[in-house]
Amino acid sequence: NKIAKNSQFNDLIHTIDISATVLDYAGIENFSALGNGNSFKNVMRGLEEGSREMILGNSNKIRDDYDPMGRDVKAFWGRNKQWFYKSNITDNFEALYNISEDPFCESNVLDGNNSVAQLFKDKLKQKYLD
Repeated sequence: NKIAKNSQFNDLIHTIDISATVLDYAGIENFSALGNGNSFKNVMRGLEEGSREMILGNSNKIRDDYDPMGRDVKAFWGRNKQWFYKSNITDNFEALYNISEDPFCESNVLDGNNSVAQLFKDKLKQKYLD
């Protein structure tokens, strides 16, 4: 039950997956009842490859320079290995970043990549709005 030193993985994980993985390593059998995370224990042990192709999320608060404590918003985001998409409905803002070329999300490339954005919109609508 040990993680090999200097292990690195390229799987898509979310912060909630960390607790699920730790609980799985600790032998907690029903860890899924404690949250929506996926355990990556078997991936880390080399028994399987991560199967997640996309991570989707929503937010009801956003911290920024104007309100570091967070202001109420209706916002959604999605990520896969190449793209990061975000939509802030409250502020009527939408952005798409090619994170394989722009890992710090500095250049919004939504224009010219509407089909990629639409893929994320469809998945987000299916998960959160239908």
